[in-house]
Amino acid sequence: MKLLKNTIFPTLLLVLMALTTSVAPLMAQSDEKEERKPVDISSRLLRPVQVGDSSVMAMVGEVMLFHNGTLITCDSLVRYSANRVECFDNVVINKDSIYVYGDRALYNGETNTAEIFSPLIKLIDGNATVYTYNFKFNTKDNIGEFWGGATMEQEGNQMEADKGYYYADDREIVGVGNVELRNEEYMLRSDSVGYNFESEIAKFYDRSVIWNRKGEILSADSGEYFYQQERYHFRGDAYILSPDYEVWADSLDYNLASEDAELWNNIQVRSDKEKTIVFGDYGRYTGADGEALLTDRPSLLSYKTENADTVYMRSDSIFIYTVDSLGYFKLNRPDSTAMAEIDDIVQGIAGDEEELLIEENPATPAEEGEEGEVTEDGAEGAEDATEGVEDVAEDAELADEAIAEREQADEQPDEVAEDSAAPEEIDDGEEIADEGVVEDVVAEEEIAEQITDEAITEAETTAEETTAEATAVEAVTEEKTSEEEVAEEAVTEEKTSEEETDEEATSEDATEEKRTERVIVAFPHVKMYSVDAQVVCDSLIAFTVDSTAQLHIDPIMWNEQNQIISERVDVFTKDQKVERALFSGEPFPMMISEVDTTRYNQVTGKTIENFFRDGKMYKADIVGNAQTYYYVVDDKDGAVQGFLVAECADITFNIKDNTVETIVWRQNPEYTIYPITKIPETQTQFFEHFSWNPDLRPTLEDVFDRTITPSERSEYEAMDKPKFPITKSIDNYRQMLVERGRWVDREDEITDRAREFISTREPYEE
Repeated sequence: MKLLKNTIFPTLLLVLMALTTSVAPLMAQSDEKEERKPVDISSRLLRPVQVGDSSVMAMVGEVMLFHNGTLITCDSLVRYSANRVECFDNVVINKDSIYVYGDRALYNGETNTAEIFSPLIKLIDGNATVYTYNFKFNTKDNIGEFWGGATMEQEGNQMEADKGYYYADDREIVGVGNVELRNEEYMLRSDSVGYNFESEIAKFYDRSVIWNRKGEILSADSGEYFYQQERYHFRGDAYILSPDYEVWADSLDYNLASEDAELWNNIQVRSDKEKTIVFGDYGRYTGADGEALLTDRPSLLSYKTENADTVYMRSDSIFIYTVDSLGYFKLNRPDSTAMAEIDDIVQGIAGDEEELLIEENPATPAEEGEEGEVTEDGAEGAEDATEGVEDVAEDAELADEAIAEREQADEQPDEVAEDSAAPEEIDDGEEIADEGVVEDVVAEEEIAEQITDEAITEAETTAEETTAEATAVEAVTEEKTSEEEVAEEAVTEEKTSEEETDEEATSEDATEEKRTERVIVAFPHVKMYSVDAQVVCDSLIAFTVDSTAQLHIDPIMWNEQNQIISERVDVFTKDQKVERALFSGEPFPMMISEVDTTRYNQVTGKTIENFFRDGKMYKADIVGNAQTYYYVVDDKDGAVQGFLVAECADITFNIKDNTVETIVWRQNPEYTIYPITKIPETQTQFFEHFSWNPDLRPTLEDVFDRTITPSERSEYEAMDKPKFPITKSIDNYRQMLVERGRWVDREDEITDRAREFISTREPYEE
């Protein structure tokens, strides 16, 4: 009886404890300790089990555990203490839409942590599935942790990582270490990526590289990709590589579908095709129109050939338009009359620059909030600030008329060339007169020889001066007769060659594919620098296909010792070398060179056209009302000997090594040579609109103060795309486990009995 009593009593006591636990929740052991949520357990069968020296309670058959709103079901359970249990076989952890499947689980009610064990653990949340080797889940914080490798799949989105976290409340998974992500739009590699199952937003928190469906490579220190909008937002050393461009910025927004982009700070856009790099601290690009805007210290450099001089430009704002050059050329040739209209537009831009210019520091997109959210609309401040600019951008006349005008300008030089073909055929030092035009040619050496005592005396006598002039004209006329015939033959041959070239070009146009031309508009405060030439003006319009540029509003151009002022300048370049420059407008353009601090050679006329070879001016044509003030300098000692005052219809200067070799005057030239000591007080030595501006001549430092980021194209193109080794390994392992019957790829949900059990528990409140 005593033995029976000693045996039955402990057993009844254990059963009573178990029943009490299954019916009523265990309370905290001390009121002083933090109150813990109760652990509710239910099963079909309950019995004690001896474990070493201790006896524990075993529960078998439809075991259910409910804690912190989380349900754990299994085939059997061992309870080691009031809050510590171990689950066996067909383990399922469920909370809201989350299901975790395993073979075994340890649950600690004190730490609210369930650790799941299985050859492969499976997690399902809605339409997302995760496979991993190790997994813990906190039932209070609703945060899961995985390690040892994991792969996630959701309707075409695939992600893998060495380890990471799952935030059930946000339905977001964060991968850490060797993270790779892909879908039909892009592939991503990083060391830290978050992916939200509902919004399909991918966030990366470390240096990441993205390959998208358009063949672009993108990279940044951190940022987001909004899958549903196909929009990227990058922060920290952002980079985009396309087949034709490289883009750098501190931060940027980029829409993959529309190709619209907005960039902030330390912007650099490099075109390998066009050999240009543009810079700025704020920029916008509209993909549909191919239009770009750069403000806040924008600048541009061009380096078209390795041996050519790099050209630098800066202004307060730079616009870049994209047009179909072939279509515009055919539509606008040959009777365009846009010159006056484009001038009016540029004048209007300059007059309204305060309305058009962007704020110096456009609003940077808002930083992430507590949950790392980024507004979809970007920076509203920057958008508002550019309303005036968009008014100009929407006015297609700016680009269209400029292109048409350029076509007109291209044809005008051809006409001029026909009229002045003979002078253009002159080698340095030769002079040839146009047919029917009497010219007076005076070589610089001849001028110097005339400045003798006898010449000075003759200069004081009008009659003798006239006789000498007539004699010179007669000599020149005889000398030029045979040379004119040679020149005419050369011109005829040149015209024939040009006609053949035009026919070939027409044939090529018929088969030529549509080309894209960039029209660059810069204003105000434009500055340009190259080794050969420097420029300042208020507004500039440039065309990339044929490398022409128009300078408007007080342009000044410097080439070596020469300064040219004008109302407007048309510059024609090739391989980043200026070939010719046409100066026009009112007051008439003027070319000036400094003799000394008080004397300046000056030439003015209706138009001035300078011709360059290898960056050096070799000829200057002054057409219409040509006038010149020219100081004669002794070659040996550099002493100024005389002052030449001349005027005629046209003048040509032939130049070699920055020295005038010959001067050609056309149509009734009138000139006077004064000894330097006998210049009359009534004779001015400066034209009315003379202006010498050495202080305005820009240096490289004035124009360009950026650091050029070297191309990273080869480095990024050499990178291997994601290969998803973890996913491949898990897929192979999963297939092997299923085939060998060691693991079941489960998708079962909780039973009706489990739902009834949950409904009888007290509602869980976090």
